[in-house]
Amino acid sequence: VNGSDLVTSSDEGSGSGAGASCGPFPSIGGVCPKGHYCPNGTGAPIPCANGTYNGYDGQSRCVNCPAGYYCLEGSVTFENSPCPVGYYCPSRTESARAFPCPQGTFNNLTHRHDERDCFSCTPGTYCPYLGMSLPIG
Repeated sequence: VNGSDLVTSSDEGSGSGAGASCGPFPSIGGVCPKGHYCPNGTGAPIPCANGTYNGYDGQSRCVNCPAGYYCLEGSVTFENSPCPVGYYCPSRTESARAFPCPQGTFNNLTHRHDERDCFSCTPGTYCPYLGMSLPIG
């Protein structure tokens, strides 16, 4: 957007050209913010859906959250959302606890991305719950 595309208070009510006023409110567009996307013809920025993120201004789409992380709606990065212990996060994971390790397994590490990253409970211990970070016993 350059300066000639912006509506100033003296432009209000002119009703013509780029940046024309719409009633008492100027119709000023802008650059799509981080955490949102703006496809062609967008009237307002759309938040990135759960499982996606966007770390840059002016984007027309969001990016899939990588494996080992989760991304909540409107995320601008994945780096501060590592998959927690007891869980695994494949690509596009939408919440921290979406994929718990199954009963009989545990996971004491973060950033895991596959159910195969869950460890079987060792002999002499048991894992009765979903999403366990350590076995019992």
